[in-house]
Amino acid sequence: MGSQQHAQAALNFSYVLHERSDSDTVRTYVRARDAERRKCSQAIRELTRLPDAELQRRLIVLDQTGTSASPEPNGVQIVSVDLGTGELFPRLLHVADIIRPGTLTFGSLLDGSSADHDRPLTFFGAPARLSRPIAPSDIRDRILFASAVLRPGYKSILLRVTSLAADSETGAPDWQHATQLAEAVIREFPLQWWCERALWSRPAEETLPEFRSTGNGTTACGH
Repeated sequence: MGSQQHAQAALNFSYVLHERSDSDTVRTYVRARDAERRKCSQAIRELTRLPDAELQRRLIVLDQTGTSASPEPNGVQIVSVDLGTGELFPRLLHVADIIRPGTLTFGSLLDGSSADHDRPLTFFGAPARLSRPIAPSDIRDRILFASAVLRPGYKSILLRVTSLAADSETGAPDWQHATQLAEAVIREFPLQWWCERALWSRPAEETLPEFRSTGNGTTACGH
């Protein structure tokens, strides 16, 4: 990872860890993420080669959609973040029988390469430049937030899927709920978060009020 990517990762981690971007804690996490990514990349290559039946045995599925008895929709929009084994979507969703073969699927990453600069979303306590792509009108039947991360040992995957409500007029996902789910899974698995761009214009210590200086020269966080 280059110096610019390290700087961007440090900026992002300052919000996730609620630490200064130049702190020892953030530097430790940036280095640890580099090592974790090498291990995960090798594991993903091995998992990709598995037949569906074996991959299914490697899946721990937390289906929080509550739609097992619902009719199969015409289309599904998947909202996620660049985390863990997300590159194996939609195969994991098919293997887990969350989405059946032939269902039209549209995927979008909140932390993807494009960002909506005009309508920032609050993310980890501050406005962030997240992506809010709109799915084609014929795919708004069902919207899911999904995450897939490698479990300890790198031999199995935890797949978690949650339903998102849709705006009654536009059909767009409930972005506030989506960001809350994204925050929770990133906090739980920060070293498997692969976002490569800075989601905020400045690090947490320059934005969040609790880092601002007090009258005695220290900050509200005591540093």
